[in-house]
Amino acid sequence: TRIDLSGNELSGELVDVFASLPKLESLRVGSNGLMGTVPTSLFSLTAFEELGADGNSFTGCIPTEIALSTTLRDLHVESNALSCSIPTEIGAVPSLKDLTAGGNHFPHQLPD
Repeated sequence: TRIDLSGNELSGELVDVFASLPKLESLRVGSNGLMGTVPTSLFSLTAFEELGADGNSFTGCIPTEIALSTTLRDLHVESNALSCSIPTEIGAVPSLKDLTAGGNHFPHQLPD
């Protein structure tokens, strides 16, 4: 299952209801007015491959639960307001091929 809600002028928080969508492979919500935190349940979905959440106002951190993912291939969170360090757990995702995270408020130190 793929969901693409990009560029629809959506606003508010992205409610974390994704555990009820176990076959979700891709969620694209880029170029909206979404805020709040990146939903953690996405990373426990066994088929989840892509999160496109660029161009919103997400705050906080890339969840450490990202380490639970064995299928995540693309993570696009650029142009948000994320402010925590990129979690070291991101290195535990064997399938991750593409990470774009520029235009946030990350500290100036990358994880080891």
